[in-house]
Parts: sequence; C-alpha cells; structure tokens
Amino acid sequence: MRIALIILLLTIKASTFDLNVTKQIPNGLIYNGEIYNVENYPYVVSVVVWYARYNSPQRTCAGSLIHELLVLTTANCVYKTDGFYYKVYQGSWIHNSLSRWVVKKFIHEDYDPDNNKDFISGDVGILKINKPFPTVKKYINIGGFPDDFAGGNVLDCIVIGFGLINEHTKGTEGFMNHVKVKYGEKACRGYYRTQCDLSRRQRWSDDLQRPALWNMQFFIKF
Repeated sequence: MRIALIILLLTIKASTFDLNVTKQIPNGLIYNGEIYNVENYPYVVSVVVWYARYNSPQRTCAGSLIHELLVLTTANCVYKTDGFYYKVYQGSWIHNSLSRWVVKKFIHEDYDPDNNKDFISGDVGILKINKPFPTVKKYINIGGFPDDFAGGNVLDCIVIGFGLINEHTKGTEGFMNHVKVKYGEKACRGYYRTQCDLSRRQRWSDDLQRPALWNMQFFIKF
C-alpha cells in the first residue's frame, strides 16, 4: 500500500483550529464533542505509557495506524526509555484487552524534550507493534500538500481523542469533534501583532496527540 508521508511540521508557520468550544462541560464530552464510531475510524488507536516499576500506566496518547505495524503519534508521548514500556490499543484502552506491544520506536531527530517550552520542533514519533490488529484493514495516509491551503483555504477536519475531564468523564470510547484548519503565516489570530507561538502553554491539555482527519488523510498538528 502506498503511504503518503507528507508531514506538516508546523514550526514558525502555524495551523489554527477553530473549535466549537465552550467553558462548560456538557455530558462529559471533550470540547463539546460526540462519541465517534470506531468502525468508521478503525485506524485510530490509543498509546499507553506504562511505568515498569509499578506496572501502572503513566500517561495515554492518541495515534493512528499508517501501516499494519506502524503507529504515528508524537515524540513527547513516547520519548522516554528507561523504566517505561508501551502498549497500543485499537480504539480506547479502557476495558479493552485487544492490545499490541511496541517493539521499536522512532523519534524525530529534531525533537528535544529539554528545550521545548518556547519552541517545539520535530514532535513526531513512530511506533512499530509486534503484530497487526486482525480487524483493521485500512490505514490512514498523511496529508498536507501546500495546495490544500493555498489562498487561505480552510479545511473541515475531524479530531479524535481519548481523555477525561474529571473522574466522571472517562469513557470507554473516544470522542470526536469538527474543526476548521488553516495553515500559513497568516493562520493565527492576531498574526499581525505578534509571531505565532506553538508553546506548550497554548496547546490543548487533554489530548495533545489527537489526529486531525480530512479526506482520509492525517494532518499532524504540532
């Protein structure tokens, strides 16, 4: 299968997501989202980082299968090595026994976990799992051609993620929402006043690795 590996590493230029967000928490759904249909998005996975010493999960991330054995996620999720191991679950990890071990990982050479407070670069990670998921027969492509955003074009995308707002909102499935995506020097609101800043303080705090999907393509948003 031909996989388009065209990755948007959004550094100086930035992508903005016009979310349908309120300050309320309706029904525990992330960002006013809705439960997504796993059958429509079988390639969406959750990555669980386990602390080996206590055999307990330390954090979770979202990712997407780009090949039967390869998962695309972020470097900040999986860069740790000593004392940690990783498992990948199809869909949500909650009440889910269908998982795969990570046997190898690849971190972008530009990613520096000690120097990413003000400028994040190369936040890309790829995991190789020990065997395919039996029911997944289609995989996501990676998109983001310049022509897609030419002339200030705005794309309607879907973001999918797993997370919780409080102890009452941890669902057994993931959530999805519709967003509008722009890219370029003028994509950020207030771009004429200051340079776009992709610091951690401006990133979403619940699902940093959510895939942005458009026309069966995965847009990396770092």
